[in-house]
Amino acid sequence: MIRYEKTAQGRDEIDRRSHGLPARARRLLLLIDGRKDLTELASVTGLGLDTDELLAQLQAGGFIAVVGAPRPMPPTPAAVAAPMPTVAPRAEGAAVDAAPADPADWIEVKQLMLDSTRQYLGLMGADLGRRIEAAQDADGLRSCMARWSLALRESRQGQAVAGTYLEQARAVLG
Repeated sequence: MIRYEKTAQGRDEIDRRSHGLPARARRLLLLIDGRKDLTELASVTGLGLDTDELLAQLQAGGFIAVVGAPRPMPPTPAAVAAPMPTVAPRAEGAAVDAAPADPADWIEVKQLMLDSTRQYLGLMGADLGRRIEAAQDADGLRSCMARWSLALRESRQGQAVAGTYLEQARAVLG
């Protein structure tokens, strides 16, 4: 069972978004904690078979390492640039806890919230799903977040992932 942990570069990416990871890779990076293996990460993220490829890209880019493995050498510029498409990095000096300027950030969280609502709440989450769908920006999603998290925690299947999803959504929205 191989488990992964964030490297210093990975933690820096979470804090500063300085490397411009694509949304799916960033979402996976947020969930890496040194305890989850590939199967658990694939389940929690909903990325399925793409999880393995994204883990390889994150590892090649120097963002993660296998738990207990010798510390990797700094990545070569080709390893960092080749597999990762880029997104606009956060402006220098931009506040980390402010609402994201890039709509892709809140759209990523919106999709996470909608997918998890459908998967874990089913028809019981229909009203909540409509509220999430109606959100037009990060503030609109934040207003749904507590109810969404509580509903996941109260569902039989969702309670195992509710905390992780909430942590992930907060990290992306700031």
